Amino acid sequence: HGALRRCYSSSVALKAAASMGEPSSQDAAPPLQDAAPPTLFQEIMAQWEWLQQAHDYVVAMPALRERVSSFRKSAWEFTSTAKVSTETVERQVTATLQPSDASKEHWAALLAFRRQYPAVIVAAATGVSVLPALAHLRTSKLTALRLVARNSLLGGGGAAVLLYPEIVFRAAPYVSRGVTKAEDTIASVRAN
Repeated sequence: HGALRRCYSSSVALKAAASMGEPSSQDAAPPLQDAAPPTLFQEIMAQWEWLQQAHDYVVAMPALRERVSSFRKSAWEFTSTAKVSTETVERQVTATLQPSDASKEHWAALLAFRRQYPAVIVAAATGVSVLPALAHLRTSKLTALRLVARNSLLGGGGAAVLLYPEIVFRAAPYVSRGVTKAEDTIASVRAN
């Protein structure tokens, strides 16, 4: 192994001297006739000079592994930060959408009042819907009467339907018959 190293180092030194413009011992004197044939290692090194140049280039540039590792670490930090941020936002949205305990209690009390006193709510809705008609009472009694009838039917009737759904279920067959009669009447008028 020692002879191979010396041979390699001398060939490298010769090549370095030739690249610097200095005359080498090979250029100065012809090779000896009784020198041993080149070894396999020497032949490979002579044919693969580009390998040494590539090695020098790789050593000179920053290590690829360090670049990849730093990029991977940056990407991991970014994704973990994004994940934590997403979880924080989701928790805040969930907390914001949940009603407070006080609002839950007020809502429960309101629903209990609605179940116990639906007639009071219907009367209040009817009274509020009639208020605009009272403003027209001094100008035109006919307009005021028309507004009272319309608003009490819409306001009070709408509140009654919402608070007493059984009214809808009981009135549905009668309404269906009336709609069917109206459709038949319209169809017979169009046919004539």
